[in-house]
Amino acid sequence: VKRRVEVKFFAQFAFRDPDFPMSQFNPKIVFPDLLEELSSEHWADEGKKYGHHYVSYKMEFRGIFAMRYEFQRFPFDLQRFTLRISSSYLSSELSLVNNGLTMMNASAFQTLKDQWQFATHSEDDEVAVLVGPSKTTAVDRSSTGCEYPLLEVAVMFVRCPTYYMVNNFLPTFMITSLAFFSFAVEIQDSADRFAISLTLFLTLVAFKQSMSAGTPHCGYLSLIDKYLVAAMITVFAIIAAQGSVAVEKRLSRDMDDLLEFDVILMFSILSLWSVCNMIVLGLALVTYCQNQCEMKAFLQQHKKSRKWIGRSFAHRGGQRIQREDCGPRFSDKPAKQQTLGTVD
Repeated sequence: VKRRVEVKFFAQFAFRDPDFPMSQFNPKIVFPDLLEELSSEHWADEGKKYGHHYVSYKMEFRGIFAMRYEFQRFPFDLQRFTLRISSSYLSSELSLVNNGLTMMNASAFQTLKDQWQFATHSEDDEVAVLVGPSKTTAVDRSSTGCEYPLLEVAVMFVRCPTYYMVNNFLPTFMITSLAFFSFAVEIQDSADRFAISLTLFLTLVAFKQSMSAGTPHCGYLSLIDKYLVAAMITVFAIIAAQGSVAVEKRLSRDMDDLLEFDVILMFSILSLWSVCNMIVLGLALVTYCQNQCEMKAFLQQHKKSRKWIGRSFAHRGGQRIQREDCGPRFSDKPAKQQTLGTVD
């Protein structure tokens, strides 16, 4: 399922060429997943670092991007946002590579920062970013039949499920569990039994309708949808069981057998409802552990790339800048606070 995500960042692209005029340097950066550009500023700069002259193209960009979500485990889901960067130049004319330490602040994701927990590597709200290797676009997906440079910047984050547990799971559990108290009504009072069970069933249906406004709409059932469906089936089974007891009461006069039959039905449905809750609780715990493991693995990859860049920089010094031509550096901070990242 694709959703709209608002992202704000600062990017810098450096090019080493002593004879290249600054006014003509423009890598013609494009974002394949961009849906709407809200604001952008572009300017060129030049300088000298490690004995080499370079020109750089800087941009502050804010826009709405398309992001692919997976909601099978909602609201215990983990998502990975990938910002794809390309250029209007052919891959034979220009290549895009990572130029060093790449970070983002959680405030860069305007529509996600309040309900998601990002993979951070420090306590200053800096989000770990993993930049992939230099790639090219697929020829079969290009309208021109050409290859263009492509660089992917990935960010990982996990949803904070507390809101949905308190406002969705807990009311559903309480409403469904209350339906079992209808068995406390005497067997002779079938009308009162049906009144309690049907009222709770209609309450559950109305709650589902109101809850659907705050949950994602997709072509499959998420974890919270499956739990709500199981709750509705449980209340329906209670109504059906009480209807069976009412029919048996009309066909038989042995109240002891009816009472035993009623108790067996109640405990059978209660056992299934208890097993359902244990399964959901187990899935939630397993999913939480899996999410934490994936977040730790992502952070380890990020730290490993930072350490490799640091060792490579210390070993080669100014020679590092000769390796590639272009590379982006991302942050949500203003450009005047940025320093030029080394080309990697």
